Amino acid sequence: MMLENQRTTVETVSALRNAAQASKQTMTEMKIGDVDSVLDEINEQTDQMQQIQDAMAQPIGAAADLDEDELMGELEELESAQLDAALLAPAAAPAAPARAAAAKAKAEPAMPAAPSGTVRPARAAAAGKTAEELELEALEAEMAQ
Repeated sequence: MMLENQRTTVETVSALRNAAQASKQTMTEMKIGDVDSVLDEINEQTDQMQQIQDAMAQPIGAAADLDEDELMGELEELESAQLDAALLAPAAAPAAPARAAAAKAKAEPAMPAAPSGTVRPARAAAAGKTAEELELEALEAEMAQ
């Protein structure tokens, strides 16, 4: 067992040594100046794309002549006019409330009669056990089978 652990340790150290050499080789090939220049190119391309998107977002033709504030003002005026018309419209008078109440009373069924028998206690109460205790007993009986 001890020999096997030593062999595993030797293989692990060897793998780490190989990884360190590969990392050194990669780092000698890659210079920080190269990374900076690539990042600068990416940032420049991103800036150019943003300028293009901003130019494309500018309204052209008939849309360029529209004023958004003016359009919002017109919308508010129209909504206000609709609200005024709805509020000023005469409300419908209720139709004979006494007759409606009488018709509703006739349509509703009568209440059922109250029970007249004796009330029997539930099994759990008669046995002095709660529903949880009964459920636990049933589960224990199932597991015993």
